[in-house]
Amino acid sequence: MGRAVILYTVRSQEFAVVRRPRGRVLDSRYPRWYATVAARSTLRLVSPEMRWLPGHQDHVLYSLAHADATIDRMSRVLETYLQDPGPLDLRSRLTSTTEEVVLVGVAPLPQAVPRLFADALNQLRNVLEHSLNAELEQQLGRGLTLEEGRAVEVPATGDEDAFNAWSRHKHRRSHGLMARGSEIGERLARLQPWNRQESDMHPLRRLVAHTNAAKHHAPSVTTVRVGRVMIDSASRQLPSDVHDLGGIGAVLASVPRGTREQVSVWPEVAVRRPHTGELRTLMWEVREIEEWVRRIAIPILIFGRSDLHALPPHLDINRG
Repeated sequence: MGRAVILYTVRSQEFAVVRRPRGRVLDSRYPRWYATVAARSTLRLVSPEMRWLPGHQDHVLYSLAHADATIDRMSRVLETYLQDPGPLDLRSRLTSTTEEVVLVGVAPLPQAVPRLFADALNQLRNVLEHSLNAELEQQLGRGLTLEEGRAVEVPATGDEDAFNAWSRHKHRRSHGLMARGSEIGERLARLQPWNRQESDMHPLRRLVAHTNAAKHHAPSVTTVRVGRVMIDSASRQLPSDVHDLGGIGAVLASVPRGTREQVSVWPEVAVRRPHTGELRTLMWEVREIEEWVRRIAIPILIFGRSDLHALPPHLDINRG
């Protein structure tokens, strides 16, 4: 029986790099923003619909821009890492009846990636808590005391009872602005994970889990694995899920000897969610959380509604 010919290709993979600014590698789910502004006054001239953001919350624009720039920097590192020939080392192996494509190695992921991932999420958590602090001081008409300031956070509670207990902390009760029934207290309640049936999937739950783990334990746990394998003659609507095939030595595809086949392999850069252990595509994880903070959490926290014009993700803050 003649030898099979397997032509296998490591694709410029769709799983890891999702970049928005300046139109490089883009996922169609994310909007394109090309605004480059140096000051809020410029932004208002370009985008009058942004006037819903009050002046005492100007910092939000610049912190979101910094987080987006960190994500963009991470995506550039990934883009370089994933360039041809790619991180996956694939080899052919003959058996008596088949020819197989075997994973024999994976190039080490640059150590900048897990640290940039953690940096971006820390910035996003910061902007939530900075916004809350600014809103409290604006409504109080004074600065917070040291004890009140230490009690400022955007919690991710497991149920409503836990949130109610959180709101009754003595240094949150001192001004009453985060109590249940208050304007800010109810806004915080709307953002809580327990409002969703699958609370572990809530963006705030994921944000807090990732940032707590990176702060107290170790850099984010990232890995590179095979994201998808597809035999090109098969239906493109039915890609093979190979996440359960294991690591080095895994057989990714097999065809009978004497046949010719094209096999496409996509690598995936994934991050482990600390609270569930689930692996998730790294760029999708950070972008989903960033989108939620920018489009949902900040508008609700500041204005009490989310049907407002979305804050732009990419601003030039490198000029004064």
